[in-house]
Formats: sequence, C-alpha cells, structure tokens
Amino acid sequence: MDKISKFFRMRSNYKITLIFFIFLFSLGITSGVYLNKTYPILNSSIKDYISRTNSYYTTDFNILKLTFLNFKNDLIYLFSMYLCSLMIFTCPLVLVIVFLKGLSIGYTINTLILILKMSSLKIIFLTLIKNILIVPFSFFVIILSFNYFLEAVCAIKICTKFKSLNYMKKLIIKYSINTVVLFLLVSILQSLVDAASIFIIQRIF
Repeated sequence: MDKISKFFRMRSNYKITLIFFIFLFSLGITSGVYLNKTYPILNSSIKDYISRTNSYYTTDFNILKLTFLNFKNDLIYLFSMYLCSLMIFTCPLVLVIVFLKGLSIGYTINTLILILKMSSLKIIFLTLIKNILIVPFSFFVIILSFNYFLEAVCAIKICTKFKSLNYMKKLIIKYSINTVVLFLLVSILQSLVDAASIFIIQRIF
C-alpha cells in the first residue's frame, strides 16, 4: 500500500510540475509578445539583425554553420539549466531560465511579424521547429532537478549523520552523467531536425 500511495503521490507531483511548467513557459511567451508593445522596436540594429538572419535561412547560406550555431545555443541553454540545478539554493533558477526561454521565443516571433510581416512565416516556422525537442525536454530536466533536489536533501542528512561526503559525491556524479548524456543526445537530435528544416526552407520553398 505504501508503494502504491507513493506512486500516486509522485504522479500527482509530476502533474503539478507539468502544469506549472506550461504556465511559466506560456507566461514567458506572453511577456515576450507584449514586450514589443511596451518598448517599441526603434533600434535599426535589431532590424538589420533580423534581416540578416532572414537572408541566412532563405539563401544558400551554409547549412552546417547554421546547424552548428543552433546546436551551440541549445547546449548553452541546457547546460545553464544543469549548472543551476546542481546546487539546492540555485534550483529555482531553472524555472527562471524556462521563463526566459519562453520570453525569447515570444519576443522573437512578435518582432519578426512586426518587421517582416508575411515574409516572416518561414522564420517563425524555423523558430518553432528549432525548439520542438528542446522545450519539451526542459520539462524533463525540471523533473530530474526536482528528483535530484529531494535526493540531495536526503544526502545532506546522511552526510551530516555519518560525517562523510561520499554519498553526496556519488549522487552528483550520477546526476551529472545522466543529465549530460541526455543533453548531448537531445541536442544532436534537435540539430538533425534543424538541418532538415533549413534544407527544406532553402531548397524547396
């Protein structure tokens, strides 16, 4: 009975975490969309940057370079989440990073629509595609962080009781290996999706 009740409690916690993640990410997107209305785009450098980005995706710009750039950005985002989740007192920063990710997507899409109008559809499509795996995986990282947080609290108690840091070290190593391997796999898969979508946009449309 204890195992069954524990299982249902975990499912309930995951549902709450999922709902909170969706709310936080949606809040970030909404904030990004309304950011342009609060602070209108007047800086010509932003327009130049978006026009240049648009030309990258709509011309014969090197697909490998674009894919590598996206891969690097994905790794920076994921490893930021990983580093923040390593310490108990920095775990809440993972949620801040998710919010900022939503803010970035919302702001980017709204800016593209305001500047490029209908011609922004291709870039918006690519923006959504380049986050198709990373964003759902962010939720998985939050679940991992949540489990790690609970284990870390127990580990601190054990380390205090036995005056040894071995258990904590093993926990950090296990968490780090699992997380880094998953990060690399997801980033590589996302890069393959990015490369395919860029190729389709450049060669077909």
